[in-house]
Amino acid sequence: MTIDEFTLSGYDDRKELLAQRYNRSGKSLFILALPLHLIPSHLPIPDPAKPFEGNRTVNVKHATEFGEYWSRNVKWATPPLLLDTMYPLTRDFEPRAKVAGVEFGVVRLPHNSALELQILDGQHRILGWTLITTRIAEDLRVVREQLHRAREHEDPVATQLAEARLAELSELQRRLREEYVTVEILEGVSLDDHKQYFHDIAVNAKGITKSLTTSFDRRSLINRVVVELAGQHPLLQ
Repeated sequence: MTIDEFTLSGYDDRKELLAQRYNRSGKSLFILALPLHLIPSHLPIPDPAKPFEGNRTVNVKHATEFGEYWSRNVKWATPPLLLDTMYPLTRDFEPRAKVAGVEFGVVRLPHNSALELQILDGQHRILGWTLITTRIAEDLRVVREQLHRAREHEDPVATQLAEARLAELSELQRRLREEYVTVEILEGVSLDDHKQYFHDIAVNAKGITKSLTTSFDRRSLINRVVVELAGQHPLLQ
């Protein structure tokens, strides 16, 4: 009797992802396109009660607001998430093509990648996506129960409201599966180097004035009116 052997990712101790690799400062840098729904399982999740060593305390309000920003806007923008690790990713990288100094291939993250990686920049975005992912899942469970009860009681209004909410939450869940964020992972970074890099990022980042961000914001009606008035009134100019 022949027994078929299945290869299922749920039993594997590696997570295979497409990646680019090139050198930065004598170290290997891996660039991944990570679907948003994998953030909670593949990346370290900041804990407001226990800051990561070498990083600042995460602000829950800030993280929550970012998650809300993503959920409200189909057109959203964010810089890459920056992480580093002492784990030898090169050992688990299989190059398939090369152009100049850039290799393209498959990297196999360890099953405990959330523990092996350290966040250099992006912890509020990571926590924000994690919180909104959890909230969507919890809301879906509640709405399915509401829909079931509404149909049992033959309540057309409650059924319609629940179906509309279910469609809205299902769309957000679809976006989590199909939308991606760029993740950069620098290999061979010790904790001391991590702290120095975090310092360098913080020191060299130039603050953006509120007036500039307001002038660029086209979603807010108030901001659009203010910019229009500022451009027309001699005193405000």
